[in-house]
Amino acid sequence: MTTVSQRTRSSVPSDTVIPPLYHAGPAPSEIENRLYSVNDARRMLGGVGRTTLYKLLTTGQIEGVKIGGSLKIKGSSIRACIEAPPVRINVAL
Repeated sequence: MTTVSQRTRSSVPSDTVIPPLYHAGPAPSEIENRLYSVNDARRMLGGVGRTTLYKLLTTGQIEGVKIGGSLKIKGSSIRACIEAPPVRINVAL
């Protein structure tokens, strides 16, 4: 097994592809073309609660698809929600 210190450019032939040392998650195009469960969508949105996710669905900020008895969330709408411009909220203290 190759250790991290052995994985340098000088010790590997130039035509060898070195896989990354970590998994960065699915590519953006893979996310957009998939459907996610409610719990997976909640995690992808930073751990929002079920109520918050359903509010996003009812307001149209996120799109869902009903398949049989389960609700699936479109990956493209999750990505759009994450990449939406930030909203300024005035909080009176």
